[in-house]
Amino acid sequence: MVRLQVEGIGCRGCIEEYEAYLQQTDGILDVRIDFDNGLIAVQYDPGVIDRRRIYIAARKLVRQATILPDG
Repeated sequence: MVRLQVEGIGCRGCIEEYEAYLQQTDGILDVRIDFDNGLIAVQYDPGVIDRRRIYIAARKLVRQATILPDG
């Protein structure tokens, strides 16, 4: 799993659309967005996609994103 701290999620109503967009990316298995805390949690297949590509996909949706350390 990779977690990203983000800024710029448009609104609560955008969450479902953002999750669906990210889940269309090859290798992303599941996405959960926490609007209140500005977090995106992504389950992914590391054999198909890496953390950097997940970051790039998320940045298409939000103003700012930071990959959080594991743990």
